[in-house]
Amino acid sequence: MTDIRDAMTTYLAGNGPFKLEVGAGSNGKAGWLATDFFEHANPNSTYTHHLDVTKDFPIKDATFDYIYSEHMIEHISFEGGQRMLKECNRILKPNAIIRIVTPSLGFMMRVMSPDRSLFERSYIEWSLRTFVPEAKFVTNAFFLNNFMRKWGHTFIYDHDTLLLAMKGAGFINIIECPIGRSQHLELSKLEYEERLPPGFLELESMIFEGTKPQA
Repeated sequence: MTDIRDAMTTYLAGNGPFKLEVGAGSNGKAGWLATDFFEHANPNSTYTHHLDVTKDFPIKDATFDYIYSEHMIEHISFEGGQRMLKECNRILKPNAIIRIVTPSLGFMMRVMSPDRSLFERSYIEWSLRTFVPEAKFVTNAFFLNNFMRKWGHTFIYDHDTLLLAMKGAGFINIIECPIGRSQHLELSKLEYEERLPPGFLELESMIFEGTKPQA
């Protein structure tokens, strides 16, 4: 298993801004230091390096300008997510930015409600057809058990809880962002929308950006 510290030495020897992706899987982005719990070969960067976000990061304080994490924080406990956010805050430079993308509890409630839209119903039908082909009927139970258990989700956030978690980790000026859009060019058009049918990643996701205070 490669040591992320060796990768950082090489990465940080280059020109900034310095950008860390947490939970990149095999889809790390060019120009970003890609990390994940599991190591992956990566077509866009040299490698995705091992990082257990529920433990102290082997990274010095105030190292990175940006941190990005897409559909990762929901795979660990709330306590693990809080630790991850605090460590992200620690390794960011003052005034640096984190962008968190995660499924929304509000989305889950909407797609399981009796008055869901046709698009929301098409999402739940696609989910069961794709991942639960043995389900003979479209029911909330099949959807919910697949979404939580088969996808390995541990804690799904609503807007208030993610906001409180980010504030508790020390972030300020927290704003909700549309998919693919940011006030910061480095954080724009990052979401991996192609992995789902058109519009589905936007439907299921909420996105928050937060700033590390100056002092």
